[in-house]
Amino acid sequence: PPLLAMRGVRRVADGGDVDASEDALLALIGIRGNTIKRARALLSVAAATRLGRPARVWLDVEYVEERMGILAVTVSARVPEADLRKELQEVLLPAADALVKRALRAP
Repeated sequence: PPLLAMRGVRRVADGGDVDASEDALLALIGIRGNTIKRARALLSVAAATRLGRPARVWLDVEYVEERMGILAVTVSARVPEADLRKELQEVLLPAADALVKRALRAP
């Protein structure tokens, strides 16, 4: 199969508190990007194992109204589109949600 890439995004919202959302994304990125790099590496290995083919996962933070507010997950692999979509929806986006939830500061 050809190399395909698929992207999903999650808006990070902590009850409308844009400061908490941005702080969570900064914590997820970590110093020099180390935390997000480790998460990306782990998710890449997990995706490759589940898909049975080499796979890569990227995690990117995007801006909304000049503040960090979106976590994007991109996965690429040489698998059928349906398999890639399933991996993104059932594993990678829920994993991204869990990472953000853990990073949100307690009130």
